[in-house]
Amino acid sequence: MKRKIARGFSVVFGPDDKRDYDTNKSDLRDIVTLGTKVEADFIEVRFFGDPEHRSKRLIIPEKIFTVREIEDVVAAIKGEDLGINLHLSQELIPYLENPRKLGYDFLEHFDHVIGHRADMDIFIPDLADRVLSQAAQGNEKFLAPLGEKSVIDKKLRDLFLIENGFDAKDVLHKTSYLAANRYHIGNVVDIVHFIRGLDPEFNNDSPSKYARYSGKKLELTYATKEIFKNTSGVHISGITSDYVDHVPLRRPGLSTAIPDDHKKILYEGLKIANRLRFMTVELKKQYQTPKNIKMTAEKFEALLGRIRHGNQ
Repeated sequence: MKRKIARGFSVVFGPDDKRDYDTNKSDLRDIVTLGTKVEADFIEVRFFGDPEHRSKRLIIPEKIFTVREIEDVVAAIKGEDLGINLHLSQELIPYLENPRKLGYDFLEHFDHVIGHRADMDIFIPDLADRVLSQAAQGNEKFLAPLGEKSVIDKKLRDLFLIENGFDAKDVLHKTSYLAANRYHIGNVVDIVHFIRGLDPEFNNDSPSKYARYSGKKLELTYATKEIFKNTSGVHISGITSDYVDHVPLRRPGLSTAIPDDHKKILYEGLKIANRLRFMTVELKKQYQTPKNIKMTAEKFEALLGRIRHGNQ
């Protein structure tokens, strides 16, 4: 079934049985079966790279995966004719930088390679340096033609998307827009991170950094407009109305309702997101049932339809 906006869900591979999947055949079979049940267009994979649900006491082992295990994950998903996105993690970067492990050719297996700004700030400059170094030795596979904005070939560069982050000192309009603009690539908006960025309880910033009123008309700031105009995908997490997320929108014990002014800013952004091509449902492993994934995706699709027709 061809959708205007592709639908997928994310899975994390790592050592925590309660929170992560293993790379064994049983877990891989469960994942692709889940993809079939929810009629997913793609699956987004991350290799032990989700800091939000990690305990500070958890020690990261030096050896997390073998190359074969990582390749088996990709082969299992692609073997079911599912698309596949890679959510870049700092744990995986050394595998990509080392040609004896995976190397940059490995990225060509994916439809998109998504990373937070901190990870992209490590990865992309190093990739550009190595592309130039390889070109000097006669291998110009990933080298862009002279005159392009980046030394990295457009085909490879077009895989990359920066996900906006949330941080009280480094809010979305600084991270997602400026970093994506610097590297001349697109971005992914995490809906709940965006909502949290608007909330003074979580952020030392003000919603006026994202939008303000001109009379009665809501006007997005320039940076916010550019973020949504440049958005290729969204991450969504809520399984009820208004995006009650896997991380609380407010402090425990307080209402999780999103203020109307914040909703209006989000809705105005989504209204102009004309490059939006895919949505990824992010749920903790224990909530990844066919019902929850489909419900989350369908609620967002319905909301997006109302927004675009002016009926929200």
